Amino acid sequence: MKNNLFLIVPALAILSACTKEDVKPVADFNFRDETASTFVMATSDTCSLINKSQKAQSVSWDLGDGRKSTDPKPILSYDKSGTYAVTLTITGKDGQNTTFSKSVIVKDRVLRSIDISTVQWEKGINGWPNTSKADIYLQIQKYSDAAMTEGYLCSSCPVLYTSPVVKDVEHKTIVGISIPVNEKIVIDKRLIKFAYPENLNNAYLISLMAKDANGNTYCLQSNRGGGGTNFGVLYENVAKNKFVVQNGPFSDYKLVCDFE
Repeated sequence: MKNNLFLIVPALAILSACTKEDVKPVADFNFRDETASTFVMATSDTCSLINKSQKAQSVSWDLGDGRKSTDPKPILSYDKSGTYAVTLTITGKDGQNTTFSKSVIVKDRVLRSIDISTVQWEKGINGWPNTSKADIYLQIQKYSDAAMTEGYLCSSCPVLYTSPVVKDVEHKTIVGISIPVNEKIVIDKRLIKFAYPENLNNAYLISLMAKDANGNTYCLQSNRGGGGTNFGVLYENVAKNKFVVQNGPFSDYKLVCDFE
């Protein structure tokens, strides 16, 4: 009988230990379907968090920028670039807490060049130069006023960026022109919209401009729309470090960006 007791007591101890081990929660999560400890994304983009935890009765997320969430599957999005620590805290049946963290690197879209494939205007048409040559540049404004003069000019919209000028460009040019951007110009993807009244104060006004020898200024192509204008994000790939916005088709240009 004593020998049997000696066998039972250790067995109960082992069983008790295994039971406690079985209920201990294990915290784990992925960014989408990626298992890496660091995830790279761009500002204003979204990424789902996939909870891979075991034996969790409740979850709590710290998104690294002051925001908290108890959503089982929150969606990440950041307005500002930087590095953020995302921390998951889970609680098991017996109140034990376990935490697990991963890093998110959030990058800006930074304008590197304006690539112009065609420049076109017809002399004598209202709103376009009446000369065969003009100086060309790109202008980015905040679309804050829907009232525009003939030719989609808006002097009241604040100018956010003006590119270097390319001198004496012919009115029917199909030879590519690339304008480098040497200062840091951050492009907000959320503002890549047509400059329509419904997007007032929530869009850029992006225009390919021309200035003639008399100093008169004209808009050759903009995202104001009309006439079959093709405007929007042409390409985006954070892993390949490239983001491109296109506007066309008459005068056709691209905003070529990378991520920083």
